[in-house]
Amino acid sequence: MLPETPVSEEIAGIMPAMGTKTLLTVEQFLQLPQYLDEENPRRYELDEGALAEMPGTTFRHNWIRDEIRFALTTFLRKTKLGVALVETGIQLDSNTLYQPDVVYWDAQHAATIDETSSPVLIVLQLVVD
Repeated sequence: MLPETPVSEEIAGIMPAMGTKTLLTVEQFLQLPQYLDEENPRRYELDEGALAEMPGTTFRHNWIRDEIRFALTTFLRKTKLGVALVETGIQLDSNTLYQPDVVYWDAQHAATIDETSSPVLIVLQLVVD
């Protein structure tokens, strides 16, 4: 479970009735603007209804994430066993939505994903986060 993050003033201004203990559904979460301040963009995830501000990533983090995805994708292209993606919005239930670093679906599950919509509702076979 992710640590609960107090609601920022920007979000509180959009949803004035919302306090730090107010829980959201994925549907409500998707109504929030992704970046409330263009000069200081923030990324949020929804953990069991609680808004969680995600920290920025580092060069090292991104390099490791990309190496993992590259290795998986290289293998998966040769074997046609499935697909690996980075930072894809995943909805686990009505109150949880997050973007893991790397996700994998086998070919059968990947074939059922609606490629034009977000978040993805198909259960993952592997998560690297």
